[in-house]
Amino acid sequence: MSSSISISNNIVNSKENNYNHVLNNLQDYMLTEENIIKTMDQTISNNSNKNSNPNPVSKKLVNHDTSCKKEKILIPNRDDSLFWCFYVIKNGYDKYEILDINIVVEKKLKIEYIEKLRKEKALLKTFKIASLTHIENQLANEKSIDIKTFFPLCAIEKINIFYLHKRFYYENIIDPNNDIHIINKLNKYKYGYEGISIEKREEYVSTLLKVNSLDKPLKAISFYKVNELENMCQKLALETINGDNKTMSKKELYEKLVLYF
Repeated sequence: MSSSISISNNIVNSKENNYNHVLNNLQDYMLTEENIIKTMDQTISNNSNKNSNPNPVSKKLVNHDTSCKKEKILIPNRDDSLFWCFYVIKNGYDKYEILDINIVVEKKLKIEYIEKLRKEKALLKTFKIASLTHIENQLANEKSIDIKTFFPLCAIEKINIFYLHKRFYYENIIDPNNDIHIINKLNKYKYGYEGISIEKREEYVSTLLKVNSLDKPLKAISFYKVNELENMCQKLALETINGDNKTMSKKELYEKLVLYF
């Protein structure tokens, strides 16, 4: 009997030892107070490391669709590159580089500008770029602003803009005494800031076509002479010679320009 009890005790002790061994192995995965604190500390540490460099590199080399030499330009690495080009012009690249940018920060800045624009209704009417309703909707609801919203932002900050896209340019001069900043529309969604280079601007003026309105870059066909239309087409790198090796007619040249814009 004694021998039987001894064997039974040994079995029980062996099971307890195995159970204790399993519990010890599971200690690191149990929801103890110690483990919860460790997990929180680790999470905070990981987030801190992720945010140590919040702004990715935002300078790239881009080829212009012009006859001008290629230059470095700043392309904000954000969805709304045009708004952040405006921010860089207004505040400088250094402030942009250290700013911890996220959707909350961006929306806060845009809402602040809605308030500023509401106080500058007279100025907006003077330049007749876009309605306040359009601008407010762009800043409050859209993922990225359009060029019609960009110009009013520049206007209330007295920022002069030389805007180019493909092979034409448009100037919006608010204060002749201030520098003129160059903005390049690279594609449908991306914009680049080219600084205030006088030499670069003069080169663009000499090689690109100037338009006086982004909404209506062309006037009625009756406004132009044939040689004027031919010169406009040449600046836009459009063909001006027809299949008979002759200069296109006035109508043909004008239609070329209409299709371009």
